[in-house]
Amino acid sequence: MEWLNLKTANLRDPRLLLAPPTVRATWVWVLAYCVEQENGGTIKGAEVWTDREWSITCGVTKSDVLACPRLIVTKDADIHVWGYPADQQQVVKAKRDGAKRAALIRWSKEKVTDAAKHADASASASADALRLRNA
Repeated sequence: MEWLNLKTANLRDPRLLLAPPTVRATWVWVLAYCVEQENGGTIKGAEVWTDREWSITCGVTKSDVLACPRLIVTKDADIHVWGYPADQQQVVKAKRDGAKRAALIRWSKEKVTDAAKHADASASASADALRLRNA
């Protein structure tokens, strides 16, 4: 996804309201990365990432992430981000799949039509060449 859809109710949630500004910022940066990746709010294996990997990937440090226990949770070496807009990810995926199906239908018909036109033109040219040779 190319945009971050935040529910206003989440912005008023005590987990976020009671957090210091640096924790809120860390949550936004990690959430934004997850949205870009469309990973459902889970970063597989990220618990073992180094500070450099966190900085390059999300723009935060590992200690920043570990300072967000209510907003960013570690389970089985994976990082889970609270508030991920999974419903919006499903909407985007459905629209993308629909567009792919529509494009396949549209372009496959045109290719078949173009191929038929090309085959007809080629057959006419071959027939003309045969007539000229036999004449």
